[in-house]
Amino acid sequence: VLATVAGGPIFNIRNSTCSPVDIIRDIIFFLQGVGFRDRRIKELLVRWPQILTIEMPQLLAVTDFLSSNVGFSTPALREKYPQFYQNTAPLSALYRQAPWLLAASVGSQLRPVTNFLRHDAGVQRLDIVISAFPRCFLLDPDRELRPRLYALKKYGVTEPGKIIETFPLVLGLDVSEQTDPVIHFWLNEIGIHRDDIPKICRAFPSLLGVDVQTMQKSIDFLREIGVQNIARFVTRLPPVLAYDVESILRPKMTFAVQNALSIYDVVRFPAYFSYPLDQVIEPRAAFLQRHRPIDHKSSDAFKTAKRVTQNKSTKRPSYTYYSNTPIPLASIGLSRVLTPSDDAFAKLANASPQEYAKFKQRFLQQRQQSTSLSATKNAAATVERKENTLSFSDSLNKRRAISSSSSSSTSSSDSSSLPFPPLLRFPQ
Repeated sequence: VLATVAGGPIFNIRNSTCSPVDIIRDIIFFLQGVGFRDRRIKELLVRWPQILTIEMPQLLAVTDFLSSNVGFSTPALREKYPQFYQNTAPLSALYRQAPWLLAASVGSQLRPVTNFLRHDAGVQRLDIVISAFPRCFLLDPDRELRPRLYALKKYGVTEPGKIIETFPLVLGLDVSEQTDPVIHFWLNEIGIHRDDIPKICRAFPSLLGVDVQTMQKSIDFLREIGVQNIARFVTRLPPVLAYDVESILRPKMTFAVQNALSIYDVVRFPAYFSYPLDQVIEPRAAFLQRHRPIDHKSSDAFKTAKRVTQNKSTKRPSYTYYSNTPIPLASIGLSRVLTPSDDAFAKLANASPQEYAKFKQRFLQQRQQSTSLSATKNAAATVERKENTLSFSDSLNKRRAISSSSSSSTSSSDSSSLPFPPLLRFPQ
């Protein structure tokens, strides 16, 4: 049917005695029917030429199963049944990613895995799972998929289907080598409560695929900076276990210390480590150095002021507030600065959204220029070091050549007085 829609064989499939040109033409018509463009067809034929050896009934059987049972769409299905196939994954994208599926057996591979995911695991959007992890069709439902499903249920996960839809690669995680060691590390090394394990798995299932060594580095860093209750900190920000220490955690903590923030401020707001340093944290901290929040008169934290007079009746000094006085980041709080959107943050800093947008654009441009300049300087320094090394080696080689030539001349003069040629002398 798909080949007919694309302009291929109209009445029946060609028999095995047809010419190779007709076979190739039928396959091209078939690929056009599932949504391939001409350029993509060329790429597929070059990348996986085995498709030319697959019979047309096999291609049509796999395509019919994936579209009718799994939920993948083709241009013809989206046009005829838009209410069912409008928001589903295209079948052409799946074939570009995993063309070997066209040679898979519907009865022994595709159907058993599909039934397991739908009925046993409770997956509703099969097209999303298969698009992200098509190799699940190569796994045996009883020997590989079912133990991995039971591992999630063993730790209190009641809806594994949602976890699979969020992180389909969980189907490829070995229980004894990955899932169990990770959860045991959470329970025994970090001290996370067992009731919090299902919450972390539902919210951040990709953490199940992080190796224990990476998590241990993050835990060591948290202990290094002075976090006392590691379990509570990780429970409030589970992705911290997957953050790289040298490129993410340490630069952000260094920036916090430079802005008069302590570990107490970070512990109160662990999500500080989840915000981009160059896109959010640095621009907002720099902007606060030039603007005072709108409620500065009502908070003691913003009283960077000057005592001018003293009320004789109350014996209390009066203050003059300056709108351009720099505001330290610690006086406002990390959550108050980083949580709102750019427009809401601009109002907090007593500025218009357009003003902060222009400032942020200039700040990012200057930062990019400084970064590129430092990279250029580092590259020039590296080239200079190489040139110095080469010049030193050249001079050393010249010295060695001069010394060797002088020694050879001396040896030749000595050998001239010998009664036999130098080549016939015995080694000393």
